[in-house]
Parts: sequence; structure tokens; C-alpha cells
Amino acid sequence: MLNNSLFTTESFLPVSGTHRQILKYPEAEELVTLELRHTLEQNLHIFILFINIFGVVTNSINLRVFVRQGIASDTTTIGLSALALSDLMGCIFMIPASLCYVVKFVNYTDYRNCVSLTSMTCHYPHVMFSRITCWLTVYISLERTLCVLMPLKVKFLLRPRVARNAVLAIFVFFFIFHVPFAANSRIIWVFNPAFNRSMTLNVVTEIGLVFLYLNSLIGTTILSTVAMVIVAITTSVMLYKLKTIQKWRKSISSASKSDSKTSKKDLEVFKTVTMVTAIYLLCLIGGHTPGFAMLFFPGVSITGVNSNLFLVMYTFKYVFDAVNSSVNFLFYIHISSKFNATFNSLYSRKYRD
Repeated sequence: MLNNSLFTTESFLPVSGTHRQILKYPEAEELVTLELRHTLEQNLHIFILFINIFGVVTNSINLRVFVRQGIASDTTTIGLSALALSDLMGCIFMIPASLCYVVKFVNYTDYRNCVSLTSMTCHYPHVMFSRITCWLTVYISLERTLCVLMPLKVKFLLRPRVARNAVLAIFVFFFIFHVPFAANSRIIWVFNPAFNRSMTLNVVTEIGLVFLYLNSLIGTTILSTVAMVIVAITTSVMLYKLKTIQKWRKSISSASKSDSKTSKKDLEVFKTVTMVTAIYLLCLIGGHTPGFAMLFFPGVSITGVNSNLFLVMYTFKYVFDAVNSSVNFLFYIHISSKFNATFNSLYSRKYRD
């Protein structure tokens, strides 16, 4: 997955013995001009900054609530806790990169350095955590779907130990997956006569370009597409099951009180997971366009005729990432009575008293 600050044509250089700058195509041939791109990036990143600050607050609250409930208490809590951690880290890493566009109001030269300095140190880790979030969402949706399809067997198949191992495997896999490109990228200082000072540039080796392409092909296109299909199927199954449960509850109004409580708890879990996976599916579809555009439309790439359009598309992708990483708290507090009760016990003076 690429990002707009990491691969701006002004700051990106491949390394092969000597440095050479990637040439842009004439601006007249582009669908999005450089001026329009800068305007859109400026406005969107200010918006992204506030969303990610909100996400840091909400995911910190989510983690504290899950810790109070007992992270290892059940498989769903394990998955949602890991999701909150991944979302939190994704939001934290996006904040410095977006702050560069605040710096731009003060000093344009410092802004350019800020963009380069935060590319591999902030944007790239954000990319990694966004992919971890993706597959944690897949795991959570699969786990809940199995609970729907095999309610009597799932407790033997999905135990807390299995859930912990699955979550850990997702984190470890994507850490390892992103190391090769990061290891072949670095930041250098080069004197720029136009600014009469040293400026930072992101450089990558020739083998790093290969890893970049593989990251886009495997991480952005193949794995994200597979994740999107899985989440779509499991969300559809859960929505159907949710509708079935609602009809069933209405038809047996004479059920015992204990059965009613159990059904209500299961219904809340289904609703929570369904909303989390549904919002992620929408954001994934919205943010999936740039990767496909780069692979299937040669002009839409970092070095293509429509490089400005490519970078604007990735900026919109970060909007979808920020929204997805920030809104889960709203679903938890609105749907889950267990989360609501724990939240009130932690933050409401009336409940503590």
C-alpha cells in the first residue's frame, strides 16, 4: 500500500549506486493538476488529523473497558481488544504525518522536510496497522459466523487460547511482511539550491522497488480483496441470522427469563460485530480503488501521467482508514449493554457512587 507523503515525486528517489530522480510527465496531460492536488491534500489532512485524534481517544477508552472486563475472558473480547489496539496505533501514527499540513501554514520548507521525515516513520507503520486491522476484522467476523452456524461445537473449536494465537499470528505476519521494504528504504539529507538548505529525501534501493510492487500486489490487491469477500459473506450471514433471531424472540414470548437474557446477550454480540464488520467493509471498498488503479491503469501511478490523481486517491483512502479506526466506540456504547455498563463504571461518577 502506498501513501501520499511517502511517495511524492518531489521527495522520492531510487538508489542504485547513485541517486536519480523519477521524472514526471508533463502536467498538462494530467487529470488533476498539481495545484488542485495540493489544495485537496491540505484540506483532507486537516480533516484526517481531527478524526485520528478522536480515534486515539475512543480506542484508548475501548482498551481500558476491555481490560476492565478481562481481555482474555472470551474470544470476542480478545478479538475486539486486538482490534482496538491496532486501530489506536494506526491513528497515532497518522497524527504526525497530518500535522505536517499544519506546519505548511507556518513554513513551507519545514513542511517538505516534515513530509519526508514522517513517511517511513509514521505513514508506513500506519499502512501496516491498517492491514492488521483488516485481518483482525476478518477473524472477528469469521469467529462470530462460526458461532452462528455451529453454536454447539464452536466452544470446542474456538477457545481463548486459539483466539490469542490467531490474533498474535496476524500481528506477527504483517510485521514480517512489511520489514523488507522498510529495510530497503531510508531518509537522506541533500542540499537543495532552490531552498538554499539541506532537505530530506526518501530513498529506496532497486530491490526495495520490487518489494514495493509486491506490497501493492499482495497486500493491497490480493489480500485486501480476499478480506473484502470474506467480510462481505460473513456480514451477510450475520445479518440474516440477526433477522432470524429477532423473529424467533417475538414468536416465543413465553420463554424463561434466563433464556431471554441469553438471547439478548447473543443478539447484542451479533449486532456489535455486524456493525463493526459492515462499516469496515464500506471503508475497505472506498479505500480499495487506488491499489487497483495503480495495477490496472498504468497512467495512474506515482510516476505515471496521472500521478497527482493517484496521490489524491490515496489521501481519500486515509480518510476511510481514519473513519473506520475511530467509530467502533460509538457502536459499542450504543449496542452493547456490557460495554455500556463497564464504561459507566469507569467514567460516570453516578455509577461509581
